[in-house]
Amino acid sequence: MTSKGANKKALFIQRLIAFVIDMLLVYLISGILVSPFINTEESEKLSNKALEIVQQYKDGDISTESYLLQYSDVFYKMARNNGLVSLVTILLYVLYFVVYQLYKGGQTIGKRIMKIRVVSIDGELTTNQMIFRAFLSNFLLMNLLVFVLMLFSSKDVFFYGALVFKM
Repeated sequence: MTSKGANKKALFIQRLIAFVIDMLLVYLISGILVSPFINTEESEKLSNKALEIVQQYKDGDISTESYLLQYSDVFYKMARNNGLVSLVTILLYVLYFVVYQLYKGGQTIGKRIMKIRVVSIDGELTTNQMIFRAFLSNFLLMNLLVFVLMLFSSKDVFFYGALVFKM
């Protein structure tokens, strides 16, 4: 990223603020789009169950093995319950960090606010470069892999796979 109108590199803090702004926008829009379709009662129930399991483990009431078994079950159910949110968020990532950024000459709203843009060494970024950047720097690849695991794997594979990918 470079400062707009100059050939100098953007400061880390500029990039970080732009990234935070962009991620907040993606998650806000995603939440607004899917909120009518989310089972909030089930989400709250699962969230409370997860907190209860963590507290039981902290208090020494359950073993590590029991904790992992119970927590992985709740974690998987939460992911399945929020699958639509994940799918919409992934689609928004692609639309915002690839399509919108290409259309706006290497800038997202966050980058525009911070007066920076993404460029390649040779000038403007190509579509392939933008997709590659989105996959790596905007967590698109990680989110896709976790989503695929949630859809097509067992609870245990999903739980440990999600932990590895998110690390």
